[in-house]
Amino acid sequence: MNYKVQYGKTEISFTLDRRNRKTLAIHVYPDKHVEVIAPEDALMDKILEKVKKRSSWIYKKQLEFSRMQPAQPKPKYRTGETFRYLGKQYRLNVFDGEPSLKLKNGRFQLLSPNTYSSEQREKLFLNWFRERGKKIFKERFIECLKVSIIIGIDEEPVWQIKSMAKRWGSCTKEGKIYLNPGLLAAPKPCIDYVIFHELCHLVEYNHSSRFYTLLTKVYPDWEKWRDYLNENIEVRIV
Repeated sequence: MNYKVQYGKTEISFTLDRRNRKTLAIHVYPDKHVEVIAPEDALMDKILEKVKKRSSWIYKKQLEFSRMQPAQPKPKYRTGETFRYLGKQYRLNVFDGEPSLKLKNGRFQLLSPNTYSSEQREKLFLNWFRERGKKIFKERFIECLKVSIIIGIDEEPVWQIKSMAKRWGSCTKEGKIYLNPGLLAAPKPCIDYVIFHELCHLVEYNHSSRFYTLLTKVYPDWEKWRDYLNENIEVRIV
């Protein structure tokens, strides 16, 4: 269900997600969608009041995202299309054959029967990215933990690859971290930013000033790579 507040002549709509938490959080995503996460017992009047107070910030974030590159059309997984992997663009060649996907000689090489639909070819990409994600994300977690020890995190948390429509990563109240396989489209410093972001949530489960102080301590360049991620990589599987 969508809710609305008025900001001057602009109407700001948002979705509401109630969870077992103490504080209210507001997220603005690259598609300009606004999500409010509130405690289960929060009064609706209080939620609307909080959103209205933050409406100037919300409006500015939506303007920032509107200036970024437009959403790309959904790929059809045909020869000639390009796909990102670790920040680089690779052209796709499609051949008839037993289903498989390889990154070889600077190109994605997709083998699939001619009868395969774009959805079936997409599944081959998703499976390939998930398998690569297991290796790359583990490698980046190990590197990030070498730094995160300064804020009290020295053990690899429980993490899992999970496709998400609007997020690169998330952290549950129980301390489990999820990473979007589509994050593999971004350069490794962007992956590190998302991992550091979620690791800091293990200490501060909010976006308070203390959270950003921690994030700056473990990854001083986080704003640079957050902006690169938002401006150059669209949130989708591949």
